Amino acid sequence: MSEYLNVAVAVLATAVLLVIQHWIVLRIHPGPWPDVVRYSLGSAGVLCGFAVWGILAGDLLAVTVLALIYGLAGGLIILMHLAEQASVGEGHREEAAALRDVVRNGQE
Repeated sequence: MSEYLNVAVAVLATAVLLVIQHWIVLRIHPGPWPDVVRYSLGSAGVLCGFAVWGILAGDLLAVTVLALIYGLAGGLIILMHLAEQASVGEGHREEAAALRDVVRNGQE
């Protein structure tokens, strides 16, 4: 296969995968998806498309490096998101409410 055909197949596969993901998220299961999950799904779709290119081109080192970058960056973004939720009090509302009830009942 020529180099351009590899790229064309990978781009087409990525586009189809992202359209399917978008359709599933909006039509099949339109529940409240957290931002982190939606970003992760999109990033995984792009990484899969890049992996298709890597397999067709025989360059798995580039795919491995990109997967490591995605994993490290994604993990840090998730940690930052959780830290932000905790700092504004969105983190564990049910647990915090239950703890408040226990403290109030114990003091009354």
